[in-house]
Amino acid sequence: MWSLFVALCAVAASGVSYQATPVSPTEQTLNPAPQTRKFDEYGNIRFNDEKARLDNLAITLHNDPTSKAYIIGYGGSICQVGEALARANRAKDYLNISRGIDADRIITRNGGYRHDVGAELYVVPLGAGDPPSHPTIARCKKPPRRRTR
Repeated sequence: MWSLFVALCAVAASGVSYQATPVSPTEQTLNPAPQTRKFDEYGNIRFNDEKARLDNLAITLHNDPTSKAYIIGYGGSICQVGEALARANRAKDYLNISRGIDADRIITRNGGYRHDVGAELYVVPLGAGDPPSHPTIARCKKPPRRRTR
């Protein structure tokens, strides 16, 4: 230990600059980069059931005040204009108004279309990337026209 101290003093006295060595792969695994994680996913459920799931998300967000929530809404196979984003915004409003989560910490997104309407909830820690969307169908069908007499 003493010889290491003497060697460092000699390097410092000589004016040679010291450059840090890169972190080894073993050390990188000890402090991995933050990861986006899917918290929950649900289909066309009643709003009371959705609120129970959102309550669990609110608890997680309260426990980690630096993380954000992403709510990705999906429209169903029968087109309803704005359905996906309306579902995501309804969940955001509930978290903000009823559970006190700052609206800036909740990001809503239109995820496209699935066979059934639904949503995905993600927890995104500080420094993690945005979550992907997972649509299952390319486009929705137009609803049948109502006949007028």
